[in-house]
Amino acid sequence: MILKNLFFENYPEIAALKEWFYGHDAVYASLSGTGSTVFGIFVDALPAIDDFPSHYRVFSSIL
Repeated sequence: MILKNLFFENYPEIAALKEWFYGHDAVYASLSGTGSTVFGIFVDALPAIDDFPSHYRVFSSIL
């Protein structure tokens, strides 16, 4: 947990993405093991992504 906190301090934009997911009702949000991907898990459906930063790629799937 300490390493993740240090990571978010050094890369606040990544922390903001994670918070974006939680702010849009994700039940869980995290980074992939390498930190190259930020993801969120939603119970119902992916929220509208109109306010999601446009310079990121978005992939969504229903399991």
